[in-house]
Amino acid sequence: MVRSLAPRAGILLAAALVVLASCGLIRSTPGAAKSAPPAAPLEPEPKSAEEFHRRALARMAKADIEGAISDLGRAIALSPDDAELYAARGTAREQSFDFDAALADYDRAVALDPALGKIRHRRGLIYRTRARYAEAIADLSEAIRLLPQDPVLRLDRGIVHANRGDHEEAIADYSEAIRLRADFAPAYYDRGISREAAGDEKGAIADLEKAIALVKEADFREDAKQRLEKLRAPKAKRNRAPDW
Repeated sequence: MVRSLAPRAGILLAAALVVLASCGLIRSTPGAAKSAPPAAPLEPEPKSAEEFHRRALARMAKADIEGAISDLGRAIALSPDDAELYAARGTAREQSFDFDAALADYDRAVALDPALGKIRHRRGLIYRTRARYAEAIADLSEAIRLLPQDPVLRLDRGIVHANRGDHEEAIADYSEAIRLRADFAPAYYDRGISREAAGDEKGAIADLEKAIALVKEADFREDAKQRLEKLRAPKAKRNRAPDW
């Protein structure tokens, strides 16, 4: 996004006026507005990996992704065997859509600490978007082993199974996600789709109805309603060629 130069020019002008006034080069005029207070002093430059990491997290919170990546690179240079630093930089790079670099950081993080379940999850999702389904399932399965109570992991592995056409495996994962979280609308929705693909139209209708009852997002509800209407329509109407 291109930012307007006007606010920055105003800040620079105010700062210049403060400096000039402090030097006695500007005299105050009765009734004139007071000059802005001097800016707070800059924080000292980080010196340790921990300090760079902390500043990087603060920058990410302010959406300064490039600054965060730079700080994490400097942190890694100081502490090259810290898995959390690679994990954090991978997350930042993923947010900047540099997925190749994110994968490289996640690979290094997992090599240093194989128990990073959330990073295996993130890496598995990147594999899924690239249709590297075997690798995605391997990562998500290990993440599930490390974090067995997380229903999102079951949902995401189910989606990979469905993408491969393994709908029975997908249904099993969606069902476990629902067992872990009974109000998990996306799991009902995706299980409904897989049940329809597997020929279980009654089960698909029940799942889509449940998803509609639980979900709040308008787009999600509309899509689920359209699928449900199609399922409820007579088969002859569903399979009829469109009128041109």
